[in-house]
Amino acid sequence: MRPIGLLAALLISMALLISPAGAADASAGNDPIPADQVDTALQIIAEIMPGTANRLEKLRENDPKQFHQLLRRVFNQRIGAMVRLKQQDPELFEYDFAERKLESQAYILSRRIKQTDAPDVDPLNDQLRKMLYELFDARLRTREFELTRLEIRLQSLRGQLEQQRQQKQALIDKRYDELLAKAPVNPYPPDPRPAGARPKDDPKTLARPRDDKPITKPLDESSSPGGSGGSALNDEQIDQILAVIAAHRPELAQELRALREHDPEQFSLAMSQHAPRLRKLMLKRRQDPKGFDLKTREQQLHAEAVQLARKVGGKEIYEAQTVREKLRMVLEQQFDARQDLLQHELTKLEKRIDQAHADLESQRAKKDNFVNHRFDNLTRPDKK
Repeated sequence: MRPIGLLAALLISMALLISPAGAADASAGNDPIPADQVDTALQIIAEIMPGTANRLEKLRENDPKQFHQLLRRVFNQRIGAMVRLKQQDPELFEYDFAERKLESQAYILSRRIKQTDAPDVDPLNDQLRKMLYELFDARLRTREFELTRLEIRLQSLRGQLEQQRQQKQALIDKRYDELLAKAPVNPYPPDPRPAGARPKDDPKTLARPRDDKPITKPLDESSSPGGSGGSALNDEQIDQILAVIAAHRPELAQELRALREHDPEQFSLAMSQHAPRLRKLMLKRRQDPKGFDLKTREQQLHAEAVQLARKVGGKEIYEAQTVREKLRMVLEQQFDARQDLLQHELTKLEKRIDQAHADLESQRAKKDNFVNHRFDNLTRPDKK
């Protein structure tokens, strides 16, 4: 049986099949919020949560511990995502921030309306309706901006796919030479999008159902922060993960099952350490089974090619030639697998864009309905 450290490494490699992990997110869970993010968070809170901002300002001076606890709670609920968006994608942040600010202003104004008697309330009602029309327009602008980005991404992906098709033999030869020179570098052009603009990283997506949800209090300070995904996996989740691993890495699944039986404590430790990544792996598989299988196939061929290249140096001349021929064959298969994956992504993106266009047209036709629904929701008497 492999040492637990190696098993953990293999678990990580399995979890990276779909979404390679970068540095750990220091803002998740209960870790300290980075100093540069604290200042940005407080600036955002001051704009969209003035009441909370005043409370934080007092606590920062009089009770630092309570200050950090409240800031962490607010950060986990929503503000953290906005801070990261501002760092990763300032342009999209400006659209998002404009929406959030209008939402907050509408909520605050609705509280004033509920505390105001007629006839003084009529001007406030008119002001609220005007603000809701502005909110509707802001949301459309955000969606149009996101749609434009998707269309740019689609054109880029089409060009990338065609360019690789035309350069197939040259790309395979380059990869072949790099592997044999023991300097493996992926010859395929990297994703041209900045990290914050990729669909998997987007804090907002066109598919997010937003306009039919009522505006509520921007944040509830009394609620607990959203789950960070760090809790232990249950037996059912572990069984599902092992089934996925068995389909793609049967030897690893066999060793993990043996470890689970003979050393449950070490097995639980290995699984719990990588629970967030493994959950993300299962989510990706549920969301896109075909894409998951295509990506897994491409990664398997990549690993096989690397192993073959390492074998060449230790073989006799006639054996090395056989390995070289097999390496070329595997690299061709990997290229085709990569093309299949890109084509799959392109097809998904085309469907997503078509749906986004249809959604935009539908939303434009419902402007008055949106405003009336939000107005009624915001001005409805509070339950006693």
